[in-house]
Amino acid sequence: MFVKSSRMRRAVIAIVLLPRLASAASIQGIVVEHFSGRPLARAEVKLAALGSPGTAGGEIKTRANTVGQFLFSGLGVGAYLLTASRTGFAELRYGQKTWKAAGARIVLAEPECHYVAELRLRRLGAVAGMVWDENQVGLPEQDVIVYEATRPPKMAARASRRLPGRRARAGPLLRADARQNDG
Repeated sequence: MFVKSSRMRRAVIAIVLLPRLASAASIQGIVVEHFSGRPLARAEVKLAALGSPGTAGGEIKTRANTVGQFLFSGLGVGAYLLTASRTGFAELRYGQKTWKAAGARIVLAEPECHYVAELRLRRLGAVAGMVWDENQVGLPEQDVIVYEATRPPKMAARASRRLPGRRARAGPLLRADARQNDG
């Protein structure tokens, strides 16, 4: 079942999962791909309990089911940090606005509090290919520069094509996970 609207998706989650919960607090939700909104099966979801101000408590993990849903039940009153990750996607902390921003705490103030969250993971990118001249002959040792889609363009990364049998030059490599498009 694929639900397009995020409000509708949250309603479906609440209707399906809430009746199963006992009287303890819970955090539940869905992990989806950021742009399409399609559920991400088998995404790892971590919940870290925050102890006294500034200290971390225990951490529990689960995997999203085949339709991207997860559930942490039997939780106590307190503050929690929720994180999701999956291979090929950038890790996301709940409430995070950009790839390098901090996430938001989820506070369960009452013993029977139920919180629903939607985690939208962004795909990691990669640049691959060959540098050729006009006759489609490979050019050795050519620098490749990747720019962010901003105005004016900003350099995001630089790499060098290496010849077969030679080691790559030392220096910064293209890292798509270090530079996410914030748009």
